[in-house]
Amino acid sequence: MPLHFTAAHSSGITKSKARPLKRVSSGPSRARLSRIRPGDDDERLPDIGLVVRLGPDVNLHDAPQALRYAQETMFTEMPQRAPGMNSTRIAQVLNYRASLPRLVTLAHLHALLSTPSATDREIARLEREAVVRQLVLAGRSNAGRGGVGAMVVRLDDLERSVNRCSALTADIKTKFLHLLRDHPTSRALPAGTGLTSDETLALVHAGYLTAAGTAHVDSTNSLAFLSRPSASSSGTLASLATAGSQQASGSLAAIGGEGAVHNAGGGGAGRRFHPAPRLAAPASTSGGVLSTLEFSMPSTGVYLRLLTSARSHLVSLLSKSAHREAPLSLLRERWNGGIASDHASDRREGGPAGQRRDVLPGRTRKWKEFYGLAFEWVLAECCGSGMVELFETGTVGKGVRAR
Repeated sequence: MPLHFTAAHSSGITKSKARPLKRVSSGPSRARLSRIRPGDDDERLPDIGLVVRLGPDVNLHDAPQALRYAQETMFTEMPQRAPGMNSTRIAQVLNYRASLPRLVTLAHLHALLSTPSATDREIARLEREAVVRQLVLAGRSNAGRGGVGAMVVRLDDLERSVNRCSALTADIKTKFLHLLRDHPTSRALPAGTGLTSDETLALVHAGYLTAAGTAHVDSTNSLAFLSRPSASSSGTLASLATAGSQQASGSLAAIGGEGAVHNAGGGGAGRRFHPAPRLAAPASTSGGVLSTLEFSMPSTGVYLRLLTSARSHLVSLLSKSAHREAPLSLLRERWNGGIASDHASDRREGGPAGQRRDVLPGRTRKWKEFYGLAFEWVLAECCGSGMVELFETGTVGKGVRAR
């Protein structure tokens, strides 16, 4: 009987092969580690103190220096290699930048300088000396948290803009520049300026004067939208506002008279349609008619829309992190378009959900919607307006927190 023959062969007993043990990792996977960033966990960032001033490494000593610095650092330079924009789009971006007024909000200056009260006193002194001018547009630059507040412009920049305006005659330019010099602290056009109605209307159309609480001027009604409700403004929107309180109830006059909708520029069928007459502008500036005209600059509305939308976008980027706070480096990366995007075209095809592929600068929101607006400039706007606050973490540099 051979020695290798045992009962195991005859009894049908088989030994199970040992399965290899799976190695269990106690730490996070490599894919998980690649997605972990400082500030993305549920723990708050350490806070060892607020950052008072957002100025550059070179200290800004006065308001004019900070004003010039804010103007020069508003946009980033055009990318030289692979911008992701054709020549037409590059020209649009450059023309858009050149069309914006050289305005800086007072909140921005507060963020760059260490003492806001001292900055306000210095701006007031420079305004009396006709060095700078403050512009406050009622209804469009409300102060307070998140509001734009007052805007500051150097007077030489404003004068240069007036001289380059092709819509104004030389006589109007001379009168308006003398008016700016003679009334350095006036927010609105004072009475008795010597400007005729046509000259005032030309300044309104050019964008250097604007009506308080109005966004545009209807040239078909001249300056009648500024006048008080009276017989001369019958049939306009101004007369409709008080018609019900001055006329008998139930009469046609109480609802603005016949053809009120047509006379105010509306459509539809009227019982008797008469074209809206071209109302003449007031012959003089007395009587408080033009006291509602405020000083402004061309394309100020475009500037305000860009500013407010950029502020809101930066705060929304903080909402992607826990506790609405993130390290400054991470927030800058998000603003530049270096993280996951909500757009499906910016996701990696076939890769993990939310992972970005290499996107050219022209494809990012920074360049498509904000024309290359600099991150530090928008951060200063948000800090000065009280929307976010900057603090030292002691571990990952500076942190940003939404308020």
